[in-house]
Amino acid sequence: MSFEVNEDSLSAPPIKSLTENKTSFWGRYEWPYEEYRRFDAVAGLETAADETPRMKTAFSELTEVKELALSIDSGLGWLNGPDKSIRARIFHRPSNVFGTNKAVPDRRAQAQQELWRHIDLCYQEVGSDIRHATLYRMEGQRPLSELRDAGLLADAQPEMPYLDPQLIHEATPHDILDIPMPTSFDDPYVLERFVSAPSSLGTGILFASSASPPDAGQVVNPIIPANLTTAQQEWLLETEWAQRAFISSYMLSIIDNPSTFQQVHTLNIAGLSDRYLSMLKRSDFWDALPSLCDVTLMVIPGWRTVHKDEAGFVTTSAVNPVLGANMLFAILRDHIARRSNVRKLTVGWTAGGEHAEGLYARNKLLCPAPIMDLRVPSDRPASVNPAALVEADAALLRALLLELPHIERLRLKNCWITPSSLLQFVKVHDAYRLKELVLDSVSLTAMLRPNAPNANGNFVPHQAVAVQNAPPQAPMPAIPQFLPAHQQILQVYVHAQQLQLQQLHANAAALQQNHIAALQVQLQQQLQQMQMHNLILQHQGQGPNQALVPAPLQTPLQAQQHQPIHPTAIITNITHIAAQVNQLHHQITAGQHHPLGQQPMHAPIPAANLATTDYQSPLTARPREGSWMDIIDQISPGTNLSDFESNYSKADCNRQTSLREIEFISCGYAKLTHAPFDQTAIDLGQGAAAASRHPWFTRRMAALSPAMMSTKWTYLADIIQEVNSSEFTVLENGWNLRTGWEDDEEARAVEFDGLFPGGTGRFTGTIRYSDRMVDDVSGM
Repeated sequence: MSFEVNEDSLSAPPIKSLTENKTSFWGRYEWPYEEYRRFDAVAGLETAADETPRMKTAFSELTEVKELALSIDSGLGWLNGPDKSIRARIFHRPSNVFGTNKAVPDRRAQAQQELWRHIDLCYQEVGSDIRHATLYRMEGQRPLSELRDAGLLADAQPEMPYLDPQLIHEATPHDILDIPMPTSFDDPYVLERFVSAPSSLGTGILFASSASPPDAGQVVNPIIPANLTTAQQEWLLETEWAQRAFISSYMLSIIDNPSTFQQVHTLNIAGLSDRYLSMLKRSDFWDALPSLCDVTLMVIPGWRTVHKDEAGFVTTSAVNPVLGANMLFAILRDHIARRSNVRKLTVGWTAGGEHAEGLYARNKLLCPAPIMDLRVPSDRPASVNPAALVEADAALLRALLLELPHIERLRLKNCWITPSSLLQFVKVHDAYRLKELVLDSVSLTAMLRPNAPNANGNFVPHQAVAVQNAPPQAPMPAIPQFLPAHQQILQVYVHAQQLQLQQLHANAAALQQNHIAALQVQLQQQLQQMQMHNLILQHQGQGPNQALVPAPLQTPLQAQQHQPIHPTAIITNITHIAAQVNQLHHQITAGQHHPLGQQPMHAPIPAANLATTDYQSPLTARPREGSWMDIIDQISPGTNLSDFESNYSKADCNRQTSLREIEFISCGYAKLTHAPFDQTAIDLGQGAAAASRHPWFTRRMAALSPAMMSTKWTYLADIIQEVNSSEFTVLENGWNLRTGWEDDEEARAVEFDGLFPGGTGRFTGTIRYSDRMVDDVSGM
């Protein structure tokens, strides 16, 4: 059963009368109702939902039912409004409520595909970038019936496919005026000018153009998320009343029919607004499903609340979308975790992350994994960070994590988690029944250190140590500087080369893959050189007698190795690497998989010009603390870094676990952008994605800003696409985890929101217990 308020229904709420006819001795007149006036359609739904005895009787006949599915969306979650690309406007898909989509597209889906292919082909023929296109509508001057009667239509009309009316409704009016953009839409008269109305005549022209509308035209839409119309707010309020009545009757009908639902083994709550989670905190509801073994609970984060005051006026206000995580954690802990019959659990969030759409939502608005207790004791200030995020003691951290002693297969979807929490969660469940762990679009944060004094975390370059150990009387050598603009351009260029190497890796031969891995390491070393260079300059500004950090004295050889590299040398090194990347690209594109000895490349960069640390195989190098490489090494039921002769493996050789498989589906890293933590360890790109974004997207984001809801909530995360390429080389070579997405069209869709292709900086694959390397000696 499904009861959803989507943007389509919210964009055109029913019309209700706000006044009633009155008759007096001086005549008839209109007067406002004395009490709040309801929408007839919603009031009827609520009345029907309140008929619990009837639903109970209907449910008593469902004796053969074995699966239950439910989707309840209050419409109070994130709203895209005008923040939709041309592709997102055409591919308007409903949410999955039960099972998967049909293999054969229905009429609506087929029409969307045909329209998209037609527009895409047109843009390809003229060599224009369809990502910058806008869908416009030109209203007809006369209804279609009048044109037909007047003989103005051609006898042979092209066959008209099914066209979603919402597509026309949301299209930008072609004659939109370049009016000043307001700073807010609090004034209802200002809001009314930007809320587009449905076409009245039903005729006109729908067309796409690369000519951008004025800023006001970017915002015009049936929904302005920052400020809803009065009718939209009242629609949401009354829908919530009806949904609460429906959920209550639904649960009571199951509770009062325990024998009817004895055979139900699957409960699929495909989407539930977080404001209704408290209604699931009923033991008698779960007791009524004794054979339940597979539970799916996907939650829709709430971004606003709606209420009616004593005077009858309806208002909405913003709420923290992460607050629902606490209620979800409590339900999992107090109800589902205690059910010995529940063996499979899927839990996560339906909104935000890499599959969201829009400039303000894609790769953003990611909520925390519901296995962490993020509550802060009431006696502590609200500014205190939840202990589960910053606790360093393993024993104390385990007490803050969810325990699922009976679950055999757990699937976490669309969330972020700290490295320590994931590590300790797996270790806790080594002693339980967990056999399969699926991390579906799960992102690791950095190791969260509260109020870290060093902006660069724990990373202290060798050059800084050498500077610190210089005698106080020795003059500080002058070091040439990067100009800030040049440095930013260079960083973007380096990360562009890294992304190109990631894309080449999928089609490269074995020897070429080794060369790619070496180039990735070299590029990473050049980035480190730039960071070291900056820290030395910062230290010079502080004075020669101020030390960065305490460190032991160095030998003369070490001091010589740690001399800073001139900026020109770094630029030269990067240029040489780029030349090799370019030649690799031509080789792979042409299908020439020649060994490097037979196909001469550009001369390698002299070792003295590279970072001074000796080259190590990435598999034997020290992993960054809290990286996927570090965590997988410790939680893997199969191989770990010790199997590759690494001296830095933290895997427990005596570990006993029931875990047999970990599946990763598009996993990577995420950053808590608005949290007071040092996260430079994962912010390798220094904003490369934003810096390389086409100005068209930047202008559009600025234009949409007044119309969008604020996203500056502390514990919402942004997915990071710029990652350390050498680490992903380890994940592929060590555990056969591949990068990117297999669906090219879905990967391309991400580019319409001003980002790198979908799957950039993400990896997928499975690690199994059967992959373990058995020691031949111990087996003899």
